[in-house]
Amino acid sequence: LAQGFSCPFDPLPNRIMRVSIVIPSFVSAVEVGGFFTDPNHFQKGSFAGTRFISDEIGDAAGNSLTLIGSDDGKSFWSLNGTIVDKASGKISVDFSPKGGPSGLTGAFAGGQITWDDGNHWSQYTSPAFTLQEASSGASDVGGFFTDPNHYKDGSFAGTRMISDECGDTPGTRIVLVGSDDGTAFWMLSGEFVDKSSGKITVDFSPKGGPADLRGVFQNDQIVWEDGNHWSRMAMSNPKFDALI
Repeated sequence: LAQGFSCPFDPLPNRIMRVSIVIPSFVSAVEVGGFFTDPNHFQKGSFAGTRFISDEIGDAAGNSLTLIGSDDGKSFWSLNGTIVDKASGKISVDFSPKGGPSGLTGAFAGGQITWDDGNHWSQYTSPAFTLQEASSGASDVGGFFTDPNHYKDGSFAGTRMISDECGDTPGTRIVLVGSDDGTAFWMLSGEFVDKSSGKITVDFSPKGGPADLRGVFQNDQIVWEDGNHWSRMAMSNPKFDALI
């Protein structure tokens, strides 16, 4: 893995500068961002074994990868990687924060990531499930959220995955992967201002927003100071059988 892309991330300005000079504009690139399922952990009816992947920091595409996922449907972890060859879809991900290899390579093609260890993750361009508001009351901010300013039923537009864990280690840093149009998936980062009270701040400047948007997570919602609110969701009516 390229130095600087393992958890925790480098400061965003350095990363944006790096990706802006690595990928020439004429490269015909495979877009790896999206929603995936991992059959080694997938549990029908929950977000166990689901992953969001982004190759964009805000609205800037590059060669760094951010992954957020869950193995049990409750805890959501984050990992980092790189695109080794964007034209062919070859990638490398550091799974060491979860006790795995530090540079597991794979190839994204045909809507699937095939890993060198024999596993494969399947991509879905639209949800094979419906959503309902969660009522878990969990204090952990990690989860699957919807943003009503962008959400479109039947697509991944307005959906977000959030993690405060680098691999299996909880912390105060927050990572977000989401999509506003259901096609392009971006990452943003933030931190807890006060974890006990759920106060957070997120840097939305890579998407043209404020660099320090504050919010409060409680009762399965993030209420932002700009008046928006994101709701944590639970999966219902899964229809993965014919696809996974």
